[in-house]
Amino acid sequence: MKRSVSFIISILLFLTGVVSASSDLEQHFVKPPADCRPHVLWQWLGGMVSREGITKDLEAMAAQGIGGTMIMVMSDQQPWPYVFSYRDYPGKVKVLSDEWFDLMNFAIGESDRLGLEVRLFICTGWSHTGGPWVPAEKSLKRLSYSKKTVEGPISFDAVLEKAYVPTPSFSIPEWNKDRQKIPDPGTFNKDMLVLAVPETKPGEIIDPDKIIVLTDKMDANGRLVWNVPEGKWNIWRMALVTANSFNHPADIETVGHEVDRMDPDAIRLVYDNIVGRINKEAKQKGYTSFRGFENDSYEAGYQDFGNDFIEEFQKRRGYDCSLWLPAWKDNNMVIKDQELTNRFRWDMQRTISELYAERFHGKLQQLADENNLEWLLEPYFGIPLDWQSIAGISKKPGVEFWVRSHLDQHGKRQGPPSDIIGTSMEASSLYGRNVIWAEAFTAEPYQSAWRNDPWILKDEADYALTKGVNQFYIHGFYHNAFSDKYQPGFTMGYFGTQYCRYLTWWPFAGAWHNYLARCNYMMQAGLPVADALVYPTKISSMPTLIEGRYRQVCLTDDVLLEKLSVRDGKLVLPHGTEFNALILKEGERLRPEALAKIRDLVAQGATLIGNPPPVQSLSMENYPECDERMQRLISELWFGLSATSASDIQFGKGRVLSGMPVDAAMEKVMGLPELFFQSTGDPWEVKDMLYGQRKLSQGDLYFISHRGGEKVKAKVNIKWNGLQPEWWNAVNGERRELTEYDVFDGRIIIPVEMLPRESGFLVFTKPISEKTVRTPNFRKKEEVQQIEGKWNVSFDPRWGGPKQVVFDKLHDWAENPDKGIKYYSGIAKYKISFNAADVSASILDLGIVKNMARVILNGKELGIVWCTPWQVQVPQGLLKSQGNILEIEVANTWANRMIGDEQYPDDAEYINPGTPGDRPGGYDKYTQGYGLKELPDWFIKNKRRPVKDRYTFTSWKFYNKDSPLQQSGLIGPVTLQK
Repeated sequence: MKRSVSFIISILLFLTGVVSASSDLEQHFVKPPADCRPHVLWQWLGGMVSREGITKDLEAMAAQGIGGTMIMVMSDQQPWPYVFSYRDYPGKVKVLSDEWFDLMNFAIGESDRLGLEVRLFICTGWSHTGGPWVPAEKSLKRLSYSKKTVEGPISFDAVLEKAYVPTPSFSIPEWNKDRQKIPDPGTFNKDMLVLAVPETKPGEIIDPDKIIVLTDKMDANGRLVWNVPEGKWNIWRMALVTANSFNHPADIETVGHEVDRMDPDAIRLVYDNIVGRINKEAKQKGYTSFRGFENDSYEAGYQDFGNDFIEEFQKRRGYDCSLWLPAWKDNNMVIKDQELTNRFRWDMQRTISELYAERFHGKLQQLADENNLEWLLEPYFGIPLDWQSIAGISKKPGVEFWVRSHLDQHGKRQGPPSDIIGTSMEASSLYGRNVIWAEAFTAEPYQSAWRNDPWILKDEADYALTKGVNQFYIHGFYHNAFSDKYQPGFTMGYFGTQYCRYLTWWPFAGAWHNYLARCNYMMQAGLPVADALVYPTKISSMPTLIEGRYRQVCLTDDVLLEKLSVRDGKLVLPHGTEFNALILKEGERLRPEALAKIRDLVAQGATLIGNPPPVQSLSMENYPECDERMQRLISELWFGLSATSASDIQFGKGRVLSGMPVDAAMEKVMGLPELFFQSTGDPWEVKDMLYGQRKLSQGDLYFISHRGGEKVKAKVNIKWNGLQPEWWNAVNGERRELTEYDVFDGRIIIPVEMLPRESGFLVFTKPISEKTVRTPNFRKKEEVQQIEGKWNVSFDPRWGGPKQVVFDKLHDWAENPDKGIKYYSGIAKYKISFNAADVSASILDLGIVKNMARVILNGKELGIVWCTPWQVQVPQGLLKSQGNILEIEVANTWANRMIGDEQYPDDAEYINPGTPGDRPGGYDKYTQGYGLKELPDWFIKNKRRPVKDRYTFTSWKFYNKDSPLQQSGLIGPVTLQK
């Protein structure tokens, strides 16, 4: 297609209103709105809180582009699974005391002053919804039992043993038991049912007609009077008991029962006593920055029963579950037959999930709405709930991702890519949630240990952006209540990416935060795009997709049955997202209600891909009629065709494709994928390149991420909308047209060149200009000169470095024989005078930088360098032929100074807290970490520390004296290019 034709198409689109000026998009890309800035998980460690520290923390955040906080209140020290407290000292605050609430109120007031937002975990600890106000009768519960075997015929008259009550799930280490005591949890044990079940041999099946209900034969004291028939019987005394699950890891005075997930009134006990009080007091003072509360990843116990569960099950599933309950508690038991027992267990899981969603999660959203707050949720963890539907209840659902990979000394990625734990694309696509937040950069010690910098974190962030995340809550920024001379300070045990105002590179952090804000803004625009829906999704913690080239979203029952419709042959949802097809997972069972809705959608014009599902329903509802209905629906949709033969059947206004690979069927439906990457050489595929897409009202944008460790040349092949391609760089805000491309058969092929872990946005919002001249999208750079000579380098003596030295050549600090440089952590300032061989040079490239740098040339600041391409633009006219002054401030991480300090004796007591074997707590998987046992006297009294050669102080020791040093400093070469 010639350029003139492209131009005509673009103008026609413009005139018909499909495209308009993208000035708002550009303006906010250059200067992102405040509500797109990244936030931090602000960790208040027990009672170590102060007004001075609150102000300093918040001012530091605001200065470096952080948009707000989510406050986590935990114990002083928490090496999982233990929690413990440091001793009291003058100024230490009791958590949840009036003084503590005053400090929380003060933090909200300071956030108002600084333009920051505040959110809060619903209770102390990171999990989950509990506290000291929850009595045992309102606690998290489970169905428990005792079992007694008798043989008849006899007359039985005895008191049955009570159902088992779990022991409290709370761990206090021996060295801290004089300071903490496990709270008295109280007891709850309510009899629900007494059954006599015939005893069988392993593998034998129990006839439900022979199970005898004895509930009315047992009195309130547990005495059972029963004439036992002939045979051997197991008497099940089944009761609803407290699970003895506690919020954790939290200060001892704030620990209490987790709430009953099937009792909406129980949730209010926790809400009212923390969030409700904070919100009320903030509003009384006219503060507006307190925005909401959060429930973290679900790590409380699993509740499988409630006071009215039997009645609710009957109402929802249509049959009585009572006689089947022993098979729920005993996975080896089979009642009637294995098939129906499995169906009963699925009905149990579904009923439990529905009650959680309605009575727990639904109540939390209701409380938020009633109080004009946001309720944020991380909808996942390893219990069988329908987390996707639960995500749809929250108006601010989120996910979590950890730093799963790490870089070696040569910058190569080690380990697997990030995991996105949760339902980001599902919540966004199915429920129209525009913002999907993430607990971001959580990490094991061997993936952090004060080493994580923006260059490492960018790789993880870019992956998350392609998976639907568009708001980052960085894990985690600890609150420091003490003197600034003790740095870097405290950590959340050994977990997380250590973030605080004492980071060596914190003065440069604004550039990284601005990058995240730009990306957030762009990926919140418009609607997410996916090609197909996948169904069914099992009741589990994570949705699973079908491997292939086309983008998929797992469909939930509630969306299928209540929200999905057809328009112009596509499956559409009320908020506007649309899909080309619905894909059935091979061999997965459906309920007839779901298949009937799918049949109706196909008849209205939708496309169904997949072979006929099994005839058997998932559920025992309406058995056996449910299976007969499944058979009729399958015959109707697939005409009885064999699943092994490829077929494309017209059904009503739609079609059913079966007997072929999913990718082949999708290509028949929509042609080639929306976007794919082609190599410019061999092999054809391009590895380590990912993308995410947003459909705008007037165009499209694609976030392109290259995760590889080498430079790549590739072609991006996109279904074209007729508009001008542009490249927007989120690192520096630059935007430019891409004029080198080819158009063929409705697609545009754009050559791109990307450096290691580079990213950017392909944006299509403007008409093509007929006058545009085709030039290379990525021009070659020519080195003009290498800047060499003597570098004057200034270190900060407060951290052991020499005040000023001369480097004859650039090198790694870790290789310097001077211990003050070898072990230095902080900022050093390089300065050199040079003559320019070519004043038209437009790029200053720093070569290797460990880890961030600020560049100043002839008195003008040129920017922060923190990622590829490790360079800054040189404004025209700034370079002089002679006497240029180049200053480069370089920051590394805390690791080397910490290792240097380990060459000297300790002046505080650190202990091996007994962390699990796969989490020893050190900088690698094999090194033992150590936790600070107690705050030393010199620290509490703000005195000079006993060991003068130690510079750092922290609550968790990741390193020993033999740990490998990290590359540091400006290693170069520094070159001028054009």
